[in-house]
Amino acid sequence: MLSKTPRAKYRKVLLQLAHQPLSDGLPETPYVVAGITFAELSRTAGVPRSTLYRLWETQYDFWIDLSRYIAYEIDYSQRERELPWLERRSTASRRPILAADQSDKEMSAQANAVQAIVMDDFRVLIRAAFIGYPDVADLGRVRRHVETSRLESLGEELSLSWIAIGGAMFTVDAETEIAATMWCIADELSVLNRFFPEACGQLFAVDFGLGEYPWSLLALVLRSLCHGSPATDQPDRTSEREWYEIPPPDDPWNDAQLTNLGLAMELFVDSITSHHNTVEPPGVLDYVTVARVAAMAGVSRRTIYNVWPTRDEMMSDLLQDLLHDHATVLLAPFDVSPGPVTLGEITASLIGPSNAEPPAEPLLAFMIGVGNERHHSAIRRANQELIAQLAQQIAVWLDSVGRQPRDGIGFEQLAVIWLCLVRGGRRLRRTCPQFTATFETAVEMIMRELSVLR
Repeated sequence: MLSKTPRAKYRKVLLQLAHQPLSDGLPETPYVVAGITFAELSRTAGVPRSTLYRLWETQYDFWIDLSRYIAYEIDYSQRERELPWLERRSTASRRPILAADQSDKEMSAQANAVQAIVMDDFRVLIRAAFIGYPDVADLGRVRRHVETSRLESLGEELSLSWIAIGGAMFTVDAETEIAATMWCIADELSVLNRFFPEACGQLFAVDFGLGEYPWSLLALVLRSLCHGSPATDQPDRTSEREWYEIPPPDDPWNDAQLTNLGLAMELFVDSITSHHNTVEPPGVLDYVTVARVAAMAGVSRRTIYNVWPTRDEMMSDLLQDLLHDHATVLLAPFDVSPGPVTLGEITASLIGPSNAEPPAEPLLAFMIGVGNERHHSAIRRANQELIAQLAQQIAVWLDSVGRQPRDGIGFEQLAVIWLCLVRGGRRLRRTCPQFTATFETAVEMIMRELSVLR
């Protein structure tokens, strides 16, 4: 609880600004790319800022275009058939059906490989970051089309892979439910891995009764969902899937704009993928300025500088408050009285109803801007503490239902899986809310499959 000091007072204003940036009537808020300023681009491109202002009337207009450019170039233009987890249906259908005692070996190997690809793919990280924020311009419409199509194709591929290792075909609903759950967990693993890799990339030796094999977290979730989901005797799909093509942005850019947007995207990608940058990384949430904090608080900038002598100190306090609030939100539902509450109900309450607009998550801007070592360390410590607290809560919940983790799996691994499902689910709800409606059931299924009766 913050004390009633000047710093505490202005930290509240700072936190409010972080959640409501650019509150001067502008229709969209490009949180993620706001660190790429004209000053930074001017130095990189070797042109004066006046040249950039001739291309874009305001820096805000540039941010809108940069958001669209990055989304199309990094994510939307990636052909669906080239996504890392996909195999063409014709290939999948020719695979021999494996014997039951080989199914776990094959599943763990395939899913472990996919997790390694996902965590090493910076496009997954950028996608996760963008989905944490309100869409700009025409991105919302295109994003819904892209996400829906990719989730449907992922569900089909997972179903075919499951059949190839001896499982029964899933219902169509089960396919998309499994795909959405896997999508969200992979999403968050990619983000969390940058700060807490020992909690994400480790393999765990587990024997589900078909032999002991090494399992990644993603593989453990996949096995749990496949064994717990309803099957059907519906006929196999034989028609070839229609692969979509993403249309170009509605408003084409001229050559000079394209050149500068390409350079700006390189700056943005470098700020995410380089932990120790030789060039000073773009500022995180550059719209959060001393001037804006002072204006919202109704004081002079000197007053704010008396509280925080540097912007870095101000932003470090903001990060601490965002991390504290985030942990409080995730932990609060576990302390419910009177009466018990299931882990599925807690999950559903945190992901939220599908008809509600998800809140913005300015914390993600810090989580993708890893160039600041102080911020990186703070996020790492906060995740360590949060996962430890969640592990305790999950231990209490499992004990209340008379269960314990399977041999080879600990409470920490269950906590990481649950945390990834909630964080990834909150982002997916912004894009495809219809796919998050079954997460309450999914988390109960995962916990049941990864635990045993005491």
